[in-house]
Amino acid sequence: RLDLSKQIHLIQKINDANLHQHKGHVHKDGNPHFALDPHFVPKLARVIVHQLTMLDNSNRQKYLANLIRFNHKFYNSLNEWDEKMKKLQGLKVVQYHKLFDYFFKRYKIEVVNTIEPIPGSAPSSRYLMGLVDRMNSTNVAMIVQDVYHSPKSAKYLSTKTGAKLFVMPHDVGAVDGTDDIYSFYSHIVNGLVDD
Repeated sequence: RLDLSKQIHLIQKINDANLHQHKGHVHKDGNPHFALDPHFVPKLARVIVHQLTMLDNSNRQKYLANLIRFNHKFYNSLNEWDEKMKKLQGLKVVQYHKLFDYFFKRYKIEVVNTIEPIPGSAPSSRYLMGLVDRMNSTNVAMIVQDVYHSPKSAKYLSTKTGAKLFVMPHDVGAVDGTDDIYSFYSHIVNGLVDD
């Protein structure tokens, strides 16, 4: 068993003393969606290779050679993604759920709010009306919707504010055209950058 979350400084941890104040679907040990930051991927790959070589040392050279090939290709792609994302630093977004926080933190994108008032709870009409006001007053340019919650509220907010709506995948294969890790991150970056 290999717990990759132990390799990452998780954000949004909840102190046990304050856990009773939180409602809904919260992760007291921290936000678990760390793999959405592409800069973490090479580190995670190294940890996986280390574990594989411990379990199967006879194939150690094969694992290490694969890691070298992977890193070469991945770092080339990462440099391209980073370059494209520079133009979005300071962008203000609203997301449905606290799903993409690691990605947004990496690229200095400001999350103004979530469409969910409480994690795991659908928004009320009153909450959405207040969110429209907040989005308009803070110049939110984009709404990021995940693939597994209803997009109804996000579409409403987009109509009322003029903010671009982007359905962002959370994992490889979550939307068409994201069949591997490269197409997954390319889809995210190009979808955010392209108007």
